[in-house]
Amino acid sequence: MDNELIDLVDESDNIIGKELKSECHKKGLWHRGVSIFVLNKKGKLLVQKRSANVPCPNLFCSSASGHLQKGESYEMGAKRELKEELGIECNLKFIGKLILDVVYPNGEIDKEHYALYSCVYDGRFNIQKEELSSVKFFPIDKIKEMIERNEDKFTPGFRQEFQHYLASIKHD
Repeated sequence: MDNELIDLVDESDNIIGKELKSECHKKGLWHRGVSIFVLNKKGKLLVQKRSANVPCPNLFCSSASGHLQKGESYEMGAKRELKEELGIECNLKFIGKLILDVVYPNGEIDKEHYALYSCVYDGRFNIQKEELSSVKFFPIDKIKEMIERNEDKFTPGFRQEFQHYLASIKHD
C-alpha cells in the first residue's frame, strides 16, 4: 500500500512530519520500519520469499517486515507485521536499531530507521499471499552459505539484518 500515510523522520529518527510511503521512496525521505526474525525451538530461522508483486520481488528476506504506520511504535509495528504477514502472535525480543540507505534497481530510494526483533514460534502460519510467496525455516549456517553463494537472492535489508543478528547472538 504505497498510499499509506507514515511518519517522516530526520536522520536522528525524530518525527518531523508525515508523508505518503510512495513519496518517501520516490524522494528518498527518512521514515521508519521494522523487521522480525522468527526462530523455531531448534534455532532455525524462518525466511520468507517475497511475492512477485512487491518491491524486491522473489527475493528472500526476514520472517516479517514492514513500514510503521503514522504514530505507531516500533514494537506495535512489529506485532502488527507478524499478524498481517504470518498470522501469528509471539513475545518479541528487541535486537537493535539499524539504518537502511539503499537505491533499488527500479529507482526507489529507501532511507529507513528500523528496529530488529526476534521471537520463538513453532506453530502454524497463515501467510499473506499478496506479499509472500512462501516461508521456510533454515539453519543459520545454511543461510550464511546461501548468502555467500549468491547474495543477490536476498534483499539488501536482510543481509544487513542477518549480520546484525549474528553479532547480537555472539554477545548473548
